[in-house]
Amino acid sequence: MKKIIATLSLIAVLVGACNRSQENTVVETTEEITVKQGAEIEYILYDIAVASEDIIDSKMDGMIGGRTENCGTIQNNTVTRVLTADFGQGCGFSPSLLRKGKMIINYELDNSKRRITFDNYSINGYKIEGSVGVSEITRISTDRSATYLANNLIVTRPNGSQFTISMFQRNTTIKEKDKGLADNEIISNGYFSSTNSANEKFSIFTDNITVRGNCVESGILTPFIGLYRIQLPSKDETQLRFGRGACSKEATLVIGSTSRVITLP
Repeated sequence: MKKIIATLSLIAVLVGACNRSQENTVVETTEEITVKQGAEIEYILYDIAVASEDIIDSKMDGMIGGRTENCGTIQNNTVTRVLTADFGQGCGFSPSLLRKGKMIINYELDNSKRRITFDNYSINGYKIEGSVGVSEITRISTDRSATYLANNLIVTRPNGSQFTISMFQRNTTIKEKDKGLADNEIISNGYFSSTNSANEKFSIFTDNITVRGNCVESGILTPFIGLYRIQLPSKDETQLRFGRGACSKEATLVIGSTSRVITLP
């Protein structure tokens, strides 16, 4: 899993009269602030899903994992049915991925349900507190689907600021011959909600957001197709539409009746 934080382009507003020098003033709309935080949240939720699946794969069901267990120390207590992945004071999978602390998974005997909790756990400096429930786990060949549910996950950014996440997501992981992450796709449908830095509550609905492992470049994981529908109080619905090309870093930001193309880093 690569870092997926996407810093969005800002709007340049032209000011000044025609008879004097023109200058650009950079401003950022509430919608853009919210989309940026949405990218942070997507990155965190993706890491939780990928890391927990790797932990399960490497010790329980015989599927090819090969990523988490190569860095963290995994213990499986078959009596209490608790899997613990300990990443210590810092376990670097790559220059752009650093996990710390423990991810703990309580699982049912038939592996039909799980609960993920965190003990001083962080991903690239984002500390996560709370728990995530995983249910409705299904598998067809190497493809897997599961529903992720959380209320008020607490996230502390590297700069010390905090926000919470509530979510209901149905994720489907599609594997091509189970060769590894580069051949995987994850399709996400559902919603997540939080409060942005302007102290406004918002919800983002994910419509077939699809991420491919081979669309990772320079530590950035970019959806190659799908739609964000962003709802803010007293605002027109904002959309972020992916799908301008395979692994394209461009997306279309639609605010009310206006739209423009933005380029993710």
